[in-house]
Amino acid sequence: MRVKLAIHFCTAGIPMRAHFSPLVFMLLIFVSGSSHSQTAVDENFDDLPASTEQVQIEVIAFEFPGKGAGSELKTGQQPVQTEGRAIAASGASGENFVAVPENQAALAGALARLRASAETKPLVFSAWRQNLSDVTWVALASGDATGSKITGRVRMTAGKPLSVQLELNLMSGETKQYRLRATRPAYFGETLLFDHPALGALVRVAQVRAN
Repeated sequence: MRVKLAIHFCTAGIPMRAHFSPLVFMLLIFVSGSSHSQTAVDENFDDLPASTEQVQIEVIAFEFPGKGAGSELKTGQQPVQTEGRAIAASGASGENFVAVPENQAALAGALARLRASAETKPLVFSAWRQNLSDVTWVALASGDATGSKITGRVRMTAGKPLSVQLELNLMSGETKQYRLRATRPAYFGETLLFDHPALGALVRVAQVRAN
């Protein structure tokens, strides 16, 4: 077994902002350290017992308030699809697509820092467990009383490496709409950063080991 930690910077086809938030860089340092202490990453999943073939997926999607000028959807551009499976509440019967409480998530510390910063506004946090072989889209959505809203979906495909597909729409105010869509490789225990001038997301996939 070899422990592997890495971070992928994902711009969804848009050049990375020169004013990229220092907070996000600090978050990545923090979550990298957390991953190292909390998750052992097995390169060869096939060598594990069948009972361990379940993963925990965590997603944080956030807005950069007041940013993103010039990156709005233009006339004729369509938002991404949002259809996907809903996650069952924590404690629900069964083990597939059941929510994980925030205090049991590896990205809980990153979420707290995003909430505390004036530069970022987290709008979606979701964590759940699912079978490794399931490629179902999972719906993501969160509203905000002041007008900002993120909708979208995510899915993971097993492989070496894994593949994470993320599609997000941000509605900021009554008229401004943004789209982030990207597919990136991933390894167990990594934290992926998906970056856009107006919004961003952190995604983490980790193995669930049998007790």
